[in-house]
Amino acid sequence: MKKRIITYSSIILIIAFFIVKYIEFLDVQFNVIYIENSLLYRNYNDLYASQGGNPLYETFLKVMQKKDNRIYHLLKEGKLRLQKDDKENVTFIWFRTNEGETVRNSDLTFFKYLFFKKNIFINFNFKEYFDYKENIIYKLNGNSFIAIDPLNTNKIQLKYANKINCKPCKIFVEDYFTQHTYLLIQANNIKFINSTFSNYSKEIIYQTFKDMYKNNKDTFLINLCYYNIEDLECLD
Repeated sequence: MKKRIITYSSIILIIAFFIVKYIEFLDVQFNVIYIENSLLYRNYNDLYASQGGNPLYETFLKVMQKKDNRIYHLLKEGKLRLQKDDKENVTFIWFRTNEGETVRNSDLTFFKYLFFKKNIFINFNFKEYFDYKENIIYKLNGNSFIAIDPLNTNKIQLKYANKINCKPCKIFVEDYFTQHTYLLIQANNIKFINSTFSNYSKEIIYQTFKDMYKNNKDTFLINLCYYNIEDLECLD
């Protein structure tokens, strides 16, 4: 009888252990899914741009406290952590171990969660992270970029036309030659981010915006959609 009681008790304890761990696993899954669909990376990116480089972690915490209290508490408790690689690229992880090994949430099963202690990589929400409309001027307001005006690309077209000795109205280019870049304009400093433009085109674009914002003291972000000068044709 005593053996049966011990056996039954052991089975109940084992079952209870797995139930508790499974509930814990689901809680982590729900939290990671919530974070991946939040504006976490977007908020960090906006703060990075507003500070002109790597912001203080305490400053980032204050921003998240205002923007998303749930994520703020996860960061404060150390469950969600920011990490940088040797090139200062930032990612976020759900922290479980100091070993540094990570796994994507989509690849994480209950079995892996239970027997392999790995950190969980927080994926970008690309729609939110890069959701700046093309050729719209965004101005930094606090720690976020707010759309203010459409961008008039005529000044770039005029610069291009002068370079190739063509009237602006005579310039022709196929739409499939479109290039993109994010322009971060801070005071009189202009940075190209994720640019597909040629170096020569970037020089002309840089000078165009330098002239446009020569007395600027604010911070702007523009998702520029235009063409390389090398792809233009003059219809004269």
